[in-house]
Amino acid sequence: MSVPVIYFDLGKTLVSDTNGTTQAFPDTVDTVDELWRRGYRIGLLSNQYQGTTIADVIQNMEDYGLDSSRFDVITIS
Repeated sequence: MSVPVIYFDLGKTLVSDTNGTTQAFPDTVDTVDELWRRGYRIGLLSNQYQGTTIADVIQNMEDYGLDSSRFDVITIS
């Protein structure tokens, strides 16, 4: 039996930039947590500014209330 996998983009999928303020959508944290509890492997694919590191993205995720340990892979370009 295969393990279900889902990938998210950070911007406009998990978080929103409204009036210069970036924050997670209201259901983002609960959705990611529920998928993780159901056994999904979760990945993040995100375009970032040049020089952004995975550590920067993880810090941003934590700032938005996302538990980065729920993500099996984080890929930035």
